Amino acid sequence: MISLSLESQPFAWPLKLGQLFSLALVVSCLSCAAEQPKVQPLAPGVIMPNLEGESLAGKNVELPKEAAHHVAVIALGFSRSSQYVIEKWMKPFKQEFKNTSGVIAYTVPVIEGSMGRLAKPFITGGMRKGVSKEDQATFVVVFTSSNDWRQRMQVGDENLGYIVLIDQEGRVAWLYRQAYSDDAYNQLVKQVRSLLVPAP
Repeated sequence: MISLSLESQPFAWPLKLGQLFSLALVVSCLSCAAEQPKVQPLAPGVIMPNLEGESLAGKNVELPKEAAHHVAVIALGFSRSSQYVIEKWMKPFKQEFKNTSGVIAYTVPVIEGSMGRLAKPFITGGMRKGVSKEDQATFVVVFTSSNDWRQRMQVGDENLGYIVLIDQEGRVAWLYRQAYSDDAYNQLVKQVRSLLVPAP
């Protein structure tokens, strides 16, 4: 089930926006519960399927195309609570690789259900207020009527951040579907550095 708790400062949204998003999640519960075609779980070695959204900078973003020729970390969230876990990944990662060319990191909240689309201006406007301008281009909000990405990431606990690392060709190099840990973060960093080393 999707959590409907109204925790404080979800992406620094005002409470009314948080309530509106909770309403969108109620409708998304019904959408996710409907029978939909099975989607294969994402796995290392495959080209990442297309993921389209809009950045908080107002640009349409299509991944992995947008990240071509970069090593890219994509942190997907499926609930408001996941923002806190994603922050644990993104904050140190961006600091560690801020001076490294060829590396990019995307935060991608996935909002499922038709109600989310209707509330899109309010949701993205509220998020924009809580995200620094320098991060808005890589903060990509995905509104979808399907639960394909929930299936691909095998979402069990939707309060987690789901991490996908892709190489310069858009191929999945590493995945993480469990709770954040320092060891997991170090694994991610190691994998990124290995992808930056030119092949002999």
